[in-house]
Amino acid sequence: MGGYILRHPEVLSTLEEDVQKLWVWHAIEEIEHRAVAFDVYQHVYGDDAIRRMIMRSVTTGFASLTFYSASRLFWQDRKNSVLKVRGNLFGSYLLLKMLIQLAPEYLSYYQKEFHPAAHDYSQIVNYWKQRLAEDYQMQEFVEVVSAL
Repeated sequence: MGGYILRHPEVLSTLEEDVQKLWVWHAIEEIEHRAVAFDVYQHVYGDDAIRRMIMRSVTTGFASLTFYSASRLFWQDRKNSVLKVRGNLFGSYLLLKMLIQLAPEYLSYYQKEFHPAAHDYSQIVNYWKQRLAEDYQMQEFVEVVSAL
């Protein structure tokens, strides 16, 4: 999802600017750490069947929890949420579009020879680091971009 968010920032268009920045930063962080987590798992366990089973469990759990949490938030603030139905519908459309477009990359995780590094995001990550450094004056990105 991190790569998708960086390639298609319009998926964040219904969010406030500060929330958009947070999602971009989080996407960069997840991309940068994904191979390390995978390599540690492979070194400690190395069991592809369990890896796939955990991914299925995490996927269904994450989707269920996200739907439940979003529904609760919508219901708790229904007076304001109903007024924003058009934006919520557009956000739902963008989310569905993202899930469909991510399907091939997601399904690649289930291949026996899968490794996260096979999906190269270095150019888009560098672009967003540069943009965050310039547009938002985020000092930690200024330092990283200077080192590139």
